[in-house]
Amino acid sequence: VDTDGDGEPDYLDLDADGDNVPDYIEGHDANVDGIADILPFGQDRDGDGLDDAYDSFDMVFGYLDTNNAIGSNAPLQDFDFDLIRDWRDIDDDNDGYLTIDEDTNYDGDYSNDDIDLDGHPEYLDLNNECELFVPEGFSPDGNGINDYFKVFCIEGNPNAVMNIFDRDGHLLYRHDHYGNLEYWGSEDLAWWDGTSESRWVRNQGLLPPGNYIYVLELDGGREERGTVMISY
Repeated sequence: VDTDGDGEPDYLDLDADGDNVPDYIEGHDANVDGIADILPFGQDRDGDGLDDAYDSFDMVFGYLDTNNAIGSNAPLQDFDFDLIRDWRDIDDDNDGYLTIDEDTNYDGDYSNDDIDLDGHPEYLDLNNECELFVPEGFSPDGNGINDYFKVFCIEGNPNAVMNIFDRDGHLLYRHDHYGNLEYWGSEDLAWWDGTSESRWVRNQGLLPPGNYIYVLELDGGREERGTVMISY
């Protein structure tokens, strides 16, 4: 089985579902804080694809290793109870946002993103009382990680309009029904990908890295304003 289709079978893949959260965290995080309860040893003496920290049977010496922390029969977690273990689940909490996209501060650490401060990182948060959150940046480099300027919990604003300006006040991008996947049908149509068709932009519409100003018009006449950084 090769869940993420990267050419490496799951039993040898340190991130079997390709969601940027290592399997040793997704498989062993009973308190749901995004930090592994049992850290790997970094060795596999018997070559069975299971780190010695989790392997209770050592095939090299042929004996049961009772010193290992949890053993090979440890239950692996399924946080959202969808019958897909988290280490193979691309949306661990089944909130509609892929786990790979829930690193809201873009630092590569998925354990410290907790918008509602309930003690659970965003990729393991079942709280349906979602609060609008606009990230400070994204990286539209086509690698499948944070390629779009996604606004979290925008579902309650189906008619939202996103406006992007440069520092001189030139309008670079405007999009109705922003983030409304039901309306647009796909992420590449619903979210901004860092390009612009404005006459102020060269290089085939690709905006250079830097800070841009956004004005998000929400339903009911509310607005969110701030800056967003593009990096490649």
